[in-house]
Amino acid sequence: MADSNNMKIHYFDEGGRAEVSRLVLVWAGKYFDDIRISFQDWPNVKQTMPLGQVPVLEMGSHKYPQSLAIAAYLAREYDLYGPTNLVLKLM
Repeated sequence: MADSNNMKIHYFDEGGRAEVSRLVLVWAGKYFDDIRISFQDWPNVKQTMPLGQVPVLEMGSHKYPQSLAIAAYLAREYDLYGPTNLVLKLM
């Protein structure tokens, strides 16, 4: 399971592609460092990111890229993904 004492989300200082992952972590009550990158700093930071892009989920010494993969992982970890891939009808 994701170590909530050691998680960081790296993204620009805006909502965008990292917002779903941030919301999942907040809803699950998990602590994480929200690392906001300025556009001025981005050229230097880009070299340290996998695939040269953000958002990135950092856990321990590992960095994981791709916004949808991060959001899906966190949703599964904290039981927000649902029991099936189908949309369930309420009525």
